Amino acid sequence: MSRTAFPDRPPSAAIPPLRRQPALGPGRPDCEVPGARLSQSNGSRRMGGRTVPVAGILAAFFLCLSGCDPTAPRYGAVFPLKRGDSCVLVLQTAGILDQGPRFRIYRSANNGLTQWVPVGPERSGVACGATVSDDELLVFHENSVSVIGLTGDPPSWRSLAYPIEGLLECGEVLDGACWTFGKDVKKGRLGAARYREGSFPPEVVWGPPIPHESFLLMAFRHGDRIVVAWRGVSKGGKLPDMPVEYCAFDGASFSEIRSAELPGGGFAAMWSEGERIAGVLQGGSGTFWGGDCVTLFRIGPEGLVRHWRIEATAGGAILFRPLYVGHVEIGGSHYVFRSSAQKIEGWKVEGDDLAPLGGIGGIPAYEHESWAWGLLAGFTLSVALVVAWSRARRREKAEVFARILDRAAAYAIDTALMLGIATGVSSLLPGAQRGPAEWMLPAQADLATIWFGTVVAYTTVFEWMVMATPGKLLVGLRVAREDGSPPTLGQVLVRNAIGFFERNPMLAPLCALPVMLLSHKVQRVGDMLARTVVLTSEAAAIAAITGRLPSRDGRNDGRSGSDDGSDRTERDGDG
Repeated sequence: MSRTAFPDRPPSAAIPPLRRQPALGPGRPDCEVPGARLSQSNGSRRMGGRTVPVAGILAAFFLCLSGCDPTAPRYGAVFPLKRGDSCVLVLQTAGILDQGPRFRIYRSANNGLTQWVPVGPERSGVACGATVSDDELLVFHENSVSVIGLTGDPPSWRSLAYPIEGLLECGEVLDGACWTFGKDVKKGRLGAARYREGSFPPEVVWGPPIPHESFLLMAFRHGDRIVVAWRGVSKGGKLPDMPVEYCAFDGASFSEIRSAELPGGGFAAMWSEGERIAGVLQGGSGTFWGGDCVTLFRIGPEGLVRHWRIEATAGGAILFRPLYVGHVEIGGSHYVFRSSAQKIEGWKVEGDDLAPLGGIGGIPAYEHESWAWGLLAGFTLSVALVVAWSRARRREKAEVFARILDRAAAYAIDTALMLGIATGVSSLLPGAQRGPAEWMLPAQADLATIWFGTVVAYTTVFEWMVMATPGKLLVGLRVAREDGSPPTLGQVLVRNAIGFFERNPMLAPLCALPVMLLSHKVQRVGDMLARTVVLTSEAAAIAAITGRLPSRDGRNDGRSGSDDGSDRTERDGDG
């Protein structure tokens, strides 16, 4: 190939230009770098110049927003509660854009429990449990209780300290007294605290120990006692061999613990049926919350008596399957309510079957499923267009340093892979699994630690071993020292530890992006401190052979780019 590609710049016989590479071994003569052929200089025109990537990314953006309402909530735990002859429902929510946990209160507008009316505004906080005491609703949070008066308009609202330092509290009324139950995280024991005259006295009745770090807790009336039941959660959210344990409370002390094997699925709600205990499990055997089916069961003095599964449809959802089930008894009839991220469903228990309540009015249903699939399709389309456009553009212009858009596309691919790894790691670590009230907002300390470790380990190992993460390999990028040689372990560790903060979506536009635009080597702060650069695969291949970075015109005077920023202007001016 002629060296007349850059007629205003003299060629160099010592260092080959980026478009040509010396012999790589026997039978491999001096040849052009694959994909950089001058005859393909109109490659970016075939891709439409700026038009195709810009139009494609805009199309992908609108595809992401298909069916998406940014103000629509995602539903979580549901707590239906009896209040006289009507029902009160506490529903945990979280926004799509705003991840802060909130909850909303509804009351039934008819005896069929199909019409609901909101009570007061939406409130912030995690609803770990709820119970009703006369005309007051108690919503449990971590170490505190919200007391909502249900008679006023708007309802009154106040907060009380809770004497049991725990999570996943519940409550029930016995002989006119409202008793609340929870596991104290310091003592590791079940405790009972009485709500009396608008406050919680400091006295607590302590019960048996609960050894599980993560568990589900439920309280219900059974004859002249309150039965408190719990079920542990094993690693990975699986419940293959976890029995349900329960004990009775008579207002003064707890009885001994009894247990019963359950058929699998996620323990969600239990109630009394004469001398037996009945309950409902969400999901099938061996699963925690997932699955469309509902399993009903009955427990007698001898243990599990019978169980049967009912295929209660969830509307064909794949990503947002049902999560939580709650029970309430109104007028001698038992009702089951189930929530997914998209909607609320209800059934009436009729013997061995569930009769659907029909549409639940007053509680909106959303189509997050279509939005999630649109987001996935839009992400895939955006990355594919960026990669194709980048490769076509590099055929026309001899790039040395990776473009910002290419690096963003590579990191988007890596982020999807790292999310999968972090999810798997979080399910294996002890204590990483949470109960249902915490599902929508895991402990921030645990989440941040797992994510930081995953990002730094993933990027460091790949860049040290093969000079590129899977995302960079797909886009065609390599990480190297400033002279083009492979980086050391210390260098990639420094660049990625700092890069964890620089790549933060909130900090990147303010920190990483301006620095990269001003750097003629397109370096961020982590690259500068580690003395590393991100190269195109073509430039890295030549640097591996010559031991030095090539220049745009084949000269190498000890610099990897022009000092006056002309390369940067030409590099970023059209993209």
